[in-house]
Amino acid sequence: MPAQKDSADWNIARMVGSPCSAKKNINRVKAENSIFLVPENSYSYFSEYPRKGCLLYFFSDKHNKKKHEKVRSPYTIEARQNQLFLIYNGTIVGYVKPIRESDNFVEVYIEIMPSHRGKGLGAALLNAAAEYFAQHNKGMVYIVENTNQASVSTVKRAGFMHAETIFTFQVIG
Repeated sequence: MPAQKDSADWNIARMVGSPCSAKKNINRVKAENSIFLVPENSYSYFSEYPRKGCLLYFFSDKHNKKKHEKVRSPYTIEARQNQLFLIYNGTIVGYVKPIRESDNFVEVYIEIMPSHRGKGLGAALLNAAAEYFAQHNKGMVYIVENTNQASVSTVKRAGFMHAETIFTFQVIG
């Protein structure tokens, strides 16, 4: 997924093409844009800065035909306006919605009401969303903080592939 325009990542990416050059030019970024995303293989260049966290990037494969578990009655999943809703006895209890899109991928956000968690519904909902977006010729991206073990377990159960680890760090200046 491309960096958002006017973000620190976008500005650094436009200015430079390597971690070494990025570090040399880091002082050119505005102070309010002081949080940076750095791939795992380049983090050592920035290790002197305080690490804020770690993001795990998971991808569905839009060509993967492997079948995963579906939701079971009394739950259903409905697609409406490019979003998928988890329905329980006529009430929406969860959803997956796009938060960023490119030509080939869609990054999603998932939420399930706490009283309906721990039942495998998150993995089933992610699978349904992956199938839905595959029908629109898009793979799906799900990004989660490494400290959110419930979400990490859910996305792995859904069969998504861990593709990248991104560290966030902050320049205090």
